[in-house]
Amino acid sequence: MMASPDGNVMLYSAASDNFTVSRKDLTALSGAFASSAYNTYVIGNTVFNASLVPQSTLSTSTGATASGFYFLNQGGYLVTATTASGPGTIQNLSSLQTTTVKATAMVEAPLLPSASSTSSSSSSSTGSGSTSAYTLNSFTRTIAPLTSSGTIIVLTTSGFTVLSANYDAATAPPSIRAWSTPPMVARR
Repeated sequence: MMASPDGNVMLYSAASDNFTVSRKDLTALSGAFASSAYNTYVIGNTVFNASLVPQSTLSTSTGATASGFYFLNQGGYLVTATTASGPGTIQNLSSLQTTTVKATAMVEAPLLPSASSTSSSSSSSTGSGSTSAYTLNSFTRTIAPLTSSGTIIVLTTSGFTVLSANYDAATAPPSIRAWSTPPMVARR
C-alpha cells in the first residue's frame, strides 16, 4: 500500500510486479498507516478495503489524530493524541467495526504528524512559492507490539513508552470493608 498526503492511495501486487489499484476518495491523508493479512488497510483513522475504498472510520476522541495502528487479527491497537504536549491514548480494538472502546490514557502523547519549516518565497524547495503537502511529516508508525515479551512500545514525544500487552485487563477495584467482629486483643 502507498499513501500520499494529497489523498492518493495505491496498492502494489507482487504477483504482477505493479501497482494494481489506485484511488483518490479523500482530499488529504496523514497519521497512522498499516496493512493487514486480511486485505484491510488503515490510513489515519480511515479503514480501507482490498480495493482501497473507505469502509469506516476508527473512533477517536474529538480532535484526536491517529498516529499509530497495529493490526492484531481482525482488530488492532490504535494510538492517538490531540496535541503533542498533552497526554496520548491507546485503544485495543477487538475488531475494526468496534465503536464502543474505552481509550486508556498514556502519560505523554505519541509522535504526531507535523509540518516541517518551509519557506513561502519563490525559492522554496517546491519551486512554486507555496508550501507543498510533501513537506509534511504526514505519516507515522508509533506503535510496535513485542509479542515475545508481552509488551507494546509506543514512540512518544520524549522517547518511548513501554506498556504491558494486557494494559487494559480488568482488575479488582480496591475496597474497604468494616470488621464484623473486632480482632482478638492480646491479654497480659
